[in-house]
Amino acid sequence: MTHDLKLLVTDIDGCIGMGEGRPYDLKVILHLAEMNRAARRGGAVPAVTLCTGRPAAYVDAMVQVLNGFLPAVFENGAGLYFPNGYRFAWHPSLGQSATKVIAQARDLLQVGVVETEVGYFQPGKEMSLTLLAMPGYTLADVGRAAADALAGWGLPCRVDVSVTTVEVRFEGLDKGAGLKWLASETGYALSNMIAVGDAEGDITFLQLAGCSAAPANADPAVKAMVDYVSPYAYERGLLDIVEWCQQG
Repeated sequence: MTHDLKLLVTDIDGCIGMGEGRPYDLKVILHLAEMNRAARRGGAVPAVTLCTGRPAAYVDAMVQVLNGFLPAVFENGAGLYFPNGYRFAWHPSLGQSATKVIAQARDLLQVGVVETEVGYFQPGKEMSLTLLAMPGYTLADVGRAAADALAGWGLPCRVDVSVTTVEVRFEGLDKGAGLKWLASETGYALSNMIAVGDAEGDITFLQLAGCSAAPANADPAVKAMVDYVSPYAYERGLLDIVEWCQQG
């Protein structure tokens, strides 16, 4: 395997599937699950886990169907799910005031984004917030409304507009921080990981891994910095990336 890769860490939306509200290809899910079965038995194949903005419950379900046995990053690095022992942990950098900060941010966004009918919350988030656009508005509109709602309050939060959502999270807490945390908890070296992502928010963890790749649907900024860009999009691209890293 290229660079002795032992762990494939992938985003969900845009990589394993096409995103919110779109069906998964169950053949792809089964293939990834078989990789985990083989890795668990000590086979020469990388194990598979996740680094995603999705909330804890969604990641728990996805890890189950992927037959995952290693921790998975959720809420863009804010949390780590441990399937063995069924445990959910928040990043060590989140202090005691984090819950109050995110609650205040939610209240401000409720007034400035939701009640103005520009956007709405994705449910299930606890230490980060995700907004989507109402009909007639773009994600850029939602991002501006969110930034305006939080302006002047001195909250340690940032607003990022992604391909499909607007993310509000703590400063300094991103998928890169999540990947470092994953490495420290599992003992897998970053140099033995291949990271797969498609959006600019994925760059923070893509640049840390020993090898990085993206499907054809990835943002141009992502394609410009990864080691391999698949000619195929979404889940077909992910399977192509798996084949590429095993043949290297």
